[in-house]
Amino acid sequence: GLCGNDTARGAFVHALYMFTRLGTGRLLDTRNIRCVQALLRVAREDGELLGDTWEYVFKALTEITRLRQVYDELSRQERGRTSRHIRSYLNVHHDDSDSSDVSDDDNDKHNKLTDEDEMDRRAIDEVNALALYEAIPEGTVDKIYHRSSLLSNAGVKDFIFQLCRVSRMEISGYGGHVGSRANYVDGEKLSGRSITTRGNDPLAPCKHQPIIYSLQQIVEVTHYNMESRSRLAFSEIWSTVAAHLTSTALHSNPAVALYAVDSLRQLSLQFLHREELGMFEFQRKFLKPYEVVMEKSTHSSTKELLLNSVEQMVLMFGESNTNADTKLKSSVKRGTLRSGWKSVLVVVGLAGRDADDGIAKLGFKNLHGLLISCMVKKERSSDEAKLNGCTSILMNEHFVDLIDALFMYVSGPREDLSMFAVVQLVDMSHWITDEAYPLSISSSRSISAGANVDLSSDDICSPNLGLWWPILLGLSRNVGHANVSVREKCLEVLVDMVNQNFFPPAKFSPLESSSDSVAEMKNYSKLQTLRFIFKGVLIPTLEHAEMDASTLFATPELPEDFVRFVSLPNSSGGISNEQAQNNWLNSTLDPLLDSCISICLRSIDVFGSDDLIEEILSMFNNCLVSDSGALAVKGLRRLNLFLTRDLPREKITCDTWATVSHMCLRCLAVRSGIYAAEDEDGGDDAAYAAPEEDVFIGRRYIASNATMIIGNLLIDNLYATSMGLNWYLFLTTGIGRGIKEWEAAAARDGDDNSTAFANEEPSSRPPSHLENALYGRQWIVRLMLCLAAKDDLQEGPQQTVQQLLKEETQSLLSIFLEKESALGSLPVNEKVAWHVAEVGHITNLVFSLLDGYNQLDEDRLFSLPWLCPMLSSLTLSNNKVVRTCVHNLVSRLFEGRGSSSEKKTKE
Repeated sequence: GLCGNDTARGAFVHALYMFTRLGTGRLLDTRNIRCVQALLRVAREDGELLGDTWEYVFKALTEITRLRQVYDELSRQERGRTSRHIRSYLNVHHDDSDSSDVSDDDNDKHNKLTDEDEMDRRAIDEVNALALYEAIPEGTVDKIYHRSSLLSNAGVKDFIFQLCRVSRMEISGYGGHVGSRANYVDGEKLSGRSITTRGNDPLAPCKHQPIIYSLQQIVEVTHYNMESRSRLAFSEIWSTVAAHLTSTALHSNPAVALYAVDSLRQLSLQFLHREELGMFEFQRKFLKPYEVVMEKSTHSSTKELLLNSVEQMVLMFGESNTNADTKLKSSVKRGTLRSGWKSVLVVVGLAGRDADDGIAKLGFKNLHGLLISCMVKKERSSDEAKLNGCTSILMNEHFVDLIDALFMYVSGPREDLSMFAVVQLVDMSHWITDEAYPLSISSSRSISAGANVDLSSDDICSPNLGLWWPILLGLSRNVGHANVSVREKCLEVLVDMVNQNFFPPAKFSPLESSSDSVAEMKNYSKLQTLRFIFKGVLIPTLEHAEMDASTLFATPELPEDFVRFVSLPNSSGGISNEQAQNNWLNSTLDPLLDSCISICLRSIDVFGSDDLIEEILSMFNNCLVSDSGALAVKGLRRLNLFLTRDLPREKITCDTWATVSHMCLRCLAVRSGIYAAEDEDGGDDAAYAAPEEDVFIGRRYIASNATMIIGNLLIDNLYATSMGLNWYLFLTTGIGRGIKEWEAAAARDGDDNSTAFANEEPSSRPPSHLENALYGRQWIVRLMLCLAAKDDLQEGPQQTVQQLLKEETQSLLSIFLEKESALGSLPVNEKVAWHVAEVGHITNLVFSLLDGYNQLDEDRLFSLPWLCPMLSSLTLSNNKVVRTCVHNLVSRLFEGRGSSSEKKTKE
């Protein structure tokens, strides 16, 4: 030890321990007793040098203590019941007591009189117990543990580490060498050891009754060193002890777990007598095992004891609130619980998530008692509070932790506790706005890390936002609660809090305050606070929709005028009406969006600013890019209502139209690895991995709904005028590109829906890309006719419009001739019904387009010089009606050109 030769030290102590024969079940002779004495003397006098060899000392101490218990039991027996082996040992020991030297002959005589083969295990233990009782004075073992307080910091760390290690061995049943006979105990000769039999195989695993002697000593040693060492030194010791007590408290044996928790309780009560030092959080570290055990334990009895222990700590060391405190002992120091409040609240809060109703109710009872004590303190007059110095530590320093504990009950599985916890949260929120009881902004220092915004800047946002944030964020998270009533209540409370606390008073007028720079700064601060709330609280609430599996794979709606010619229309499927109503998408999305829009519109009226429109559009964008087609479709339709019903048309700026246009245009894209309709070479790019829409087939519904939204906006003259011709052309061109993309995807994937979704019911198959393309062409025809009828177009836009009309007309006529030719070349028995229906629908579109051109007045019709050459290709059509329309339109074009040339000649 002194020379630093750890190998020699380990060999010596290990050999000395092996020569003691303790724990082997063998009879101890005099030389074994001498080795036991030597080992104890080394532990008592040279403990500083033992290091990791303390393990052998603790194993010996455990066996010595067990044999001491055997002796105590033996001493209570009557003399007549004492075995003949004990009487023989006493006679021999008495005859040899006057001799100072022990020879080999004496040992042989002793062994003959007490023949080991004739003794059972119990008798051997009784003889060994008597021998150790005579050789080792009472109190020797306790002195070794007590002297741990005299060891150095390094020495005591080795001492406690090895003590915890031996305790873990005792509790787990491991002793001696793995697989050795030292672990074997004959069940027929049970000696009182805490180990049961292994069956016929002595090397087979046994059913072990844990030994807790070393665990008891850990508590005693921790007690000895708690007061004698500095807090930093004891903190290192406690790290080892806490880890062992935590693992023991999670033991499968409830009795062992209860003992470990009770040990934690005893040490905690002793530790909390000491005042917390400044900014240190020793209590938090000391009580951390409570949190781990409460979260991971599977025994209700263990959790109940934890809650009762926490309640006892609060009663003894919490804040003084009533006159009943005078009944406590004078040694109890009220108010010493400081940083430990966090662990207390976590333990009480975790009870709300427990499967046992009794544990949850007991935890909420404790938490409600803490809230009541805070309310009592609040109701005192401010003068009395100053006089008694009774500012609430729990509310002032652990307000956020108290909020988190309440939210554990809100998120729990019990509706009654969840609803009551929400009511308590509303009461807690009144503390923030109550100027008579100010709360420290330092209470929010632990939440900034979880926010996406900087809550510390008072110049940008409200100074109390740091205290509001955990409440708002917690309510936002619980809007996704599994219980419909709870999530509706959370959403209602969340919106009410925003409306009541983040808007100026009703008498506020932006015009009256515009000249006051201070008021303008405050108003700007409130508006920025609302933006932070949208970014960090309201917008992330939409994540609950994607976390709901029923939402992710729900069947979206299609436009009412959508034509299904490849597969049958959708039915309700196998989802019941009740399940559909409980779905987050159907029950919560619309109220959430309505509430956010109402906040936005109110901010426009109060602040005269449209900054929150950007946040509303961000919410809609999150819906549109979702993997859930149902969410994207609902977002699209609600976006249409926001623009046409909620938002005043004069408030829709050019930037708003730009954002909306790009959002809608992205919805028209096919979500797969193949986007380019121009790639016709069939190279490696065409052999890309499986398209994403095959996994999220709900995305197929988005294209048709986006086309419908765009079309409805463009055909409305008021909104078309509001957005301007540039965005009108941008969106129309986007639909044209989308049609090409859908047709290319259908051709590349062979998308007729009969083979791609052959395993699904016909009524539940998603729309085909061909159906989306046809629906897009229906809208593009209407938009082309509207463009052709527009007046007063300048030369630049006029050329763009002409180019768009020419490209889309050519595209429709080409696809018509291609489809018609392909269908006509097939025998009658090989024609597919959906192919015939598709050609019929496209034929009707061609007829509608030609008829629309024919109804234009002469000036607008003659402004389409490219039309006549393009119509010549339709003379090859097999459809007589189409050829007739072409003939009428061409005749009108030639007649008009002839009359116009005659007019020019006369002039």
